[in-house]
Amino acid sequence: MEIGDCTDGDDYLDFIRRNPCIICGRKSEPHHLETKDAGGSDFLAVPLCREHHTEIGNIGTMTFIQRHCLNIEAIIFELLKDYYSVFI
Repeated sequence: MEIGDCTDGDDYLDFIRRNPCIICGRKSEPHHLETKDAGGSDFLAVPLCREHHTEIGNIGTMTFIQRHCLNIEAIIFELLKDYYSVFI
């Protein structure tokens, strides 16, 4: 299987759902850091539980990142690395 065969966004979102919330470790759902309508990608989604997904929606991404002291680029990198590691 080639890496290009496995870059479907739906597969990646399923992978995100299998990961715990990046804040509290509970069951998660994907949160798109930038909506697809605004040019975002499924590959820029992070796992958040319902509580934290609601929080980020209420206070905004930058405030959420600052409040929880997140290195969001590192989190996205690790998620992508884990997702693609099965193909290497």
